[in-house]
Amino acid sequence: MKKMIYIIIPVHDRLQYTINCIESLISQKEEKRIIVVDDGSSDGTSAYLKTNFPDVAVLQGDGNLWWTGAMNKGVEFVLKNASTEDDFILSLNNDLVVPNNYLDELCKASQLKPNALIGSVTVDVEEKTFVHYAGVKWNAYTGAAKHNITSKTTLSEIQRKSNLLETSYLPGRGVLIPIKVFKSIGLYDEVNFPHYRADHDFSLRAKKAGFDLFISSKAVVYSHTQETGLKRKNYKSIIEYLKISLTSMKSPVNLNNRWRWAKKHAKSFPVFYFTLDMTRVLKSLLQKYLSA
Repeated sequence: MKKMIYIIIPVHDRLQYTINCIESLISQKEEKRIIVVDDGSSDGTSAYLKTNFPDVAVLQGDGNLWWTGAMNKGVEFVLKNASTEDDFILSLNNDLVVPNNYLDELCKASQLKPNALIGSVTVDVEEKTFVHYAGVKWNAYTGAAKHNITSKTTLSEIQRKSNLLETSYLPGRGVLIPIKVFKSIGLYDEVNFPHYRADHDFSLRAKKAGFDLFISSKAVVYSHTQETGLKRKNYKSIIEYLKISLTSMKSPVNLNNRWRWAKKHAKSFPVFYFTLDMTRVLKSLLQKYLSA
């Protein structure tokens, strides 16, 4: 009996992205069920999906779930409906599209590493030679993170290197997770990480519980990478840009988020870790602003 893959996609507006994402999934041969968690979209997402994709389960949010709450709503739905712990949950964002062999490659990797969470290589949807993410080595004492790729690394280079790449943590962009992981460690942490870093946190908790973390170099997601996070061009002054970047829930460098992360996961003194982390963040923000 084939294992079921429950694909959870949190969305807020951007209907066309959601359509493209679903269409890239429905033709794949693996047993699957797609669950879209619509967190208060104003563009008719729910009505459109119910009419045009009747096999897709649509769960409703009120606009305050953010990424983590939406994922947890989907996970709770799956846990109530899954018939066995041998099935999987796949976390996916709606700004992703996947090739025809995507689920097959994830399943192959999972067969090799049955006690692991399997992540995906992220490639820019417009520039398919640009690899955005392929795993990372993270220093829990200083917060420094060294990526498995450079700005010049191509997808073919990664795939020649290895089918499976080790990583310190995993983002939510295409992670195949055995249901037994949720049974073991619980849901995503929406108290500390309501939007960003809940995915990284979950994978670290899984690792501490004895599960392995890998990236399948053959499982590729194509991402609208320019749509992630805040846009530099939207801010007229450097002060405004820094203020929003460091305080907005939509920012991956939100100060509160980074501090909670330091308190929860740093192996050094949290204040020491946080200071080094924010020094790197501020340097990066200034470089990004001045180079735009």
